[in-house]
Amino acid sequence: TGVISGTPSAASTFNFTPHVTDSLSLTDTTPPALSVVISTSAPNITTLTLPDGTVGTAYNQTLSATGGAGTLVWSPISGSLPSNLSLSPAGVISGTPTGTGTANFTVQVTDGFSQTDTQDLSIIINAAPQPLTITTASPLPSGKVGDDFGTVTPASPVTLTASGGTPPYTWSTTVSPPLPSGLSIDAAGTISGTPTADEANISHTFTVTDSTNLSANKDLSLTIAP
Repeated sequence: TGVISGTPSAASTFNFTPHVTDSLSLTDTTPPALSVVISTSAPNITTLTLPDGTVGTAYNQTLSATGGAGTLVWSPISGSLPSNLSLSPAGVISGTPTGTGTANFTVQVTDGFSQTDTQDLSIIINAAPQPLTITTASPLPSGKVGDDFGTVTPASPVTLTASGGTPPYTWSTTVSPPLPSGLSIDAAGTISGTPTADEANISHTFTVTDSTNLSANKDLSLTIAP
């Protein structure tokens, strides 16, 4: 009678060609082939958390699910994604966020048998970092030949400062002109040592680099008294 029935015992895609025969033994095989997809379970969303984003920086994350049958189709069903982000039917959240804050929303995945699963998700969008800038003013505190640098003015080693970018920072200085003999700067930006030669208001170029490899330079003058 043309009824396909029973309880499937294996998951797979089954292809077959149906034949119909009438009482005069006339037959037809149109359409030439059919298929039945047997699924073991409904889809299950496995993406439970999403990484933060940054205003002005492109965001791209693909949601994941197991199980289900046929093509999985994704959609948001409640809440709101961050501004200027969207969820594609393929499960890709993409766009360039334009506002900060935490967005809470619920997504749904549907398989070829209309079986569904839902998951609550959230995305935090952070403000774009401020430009990396060296904030130490020129000139640097002066030093004196034979005295530990920083013990005259101020009464501690001199540490350079910066703002913006993405800490932590790493400091360095150019080799031309080099720091006065006996002085050095460490990665934390602290200039220390005992100068062995004087110099009068010489400008040195210092570089700060943040954790994303952005860098900024500034010329700071330094005097070492005899």
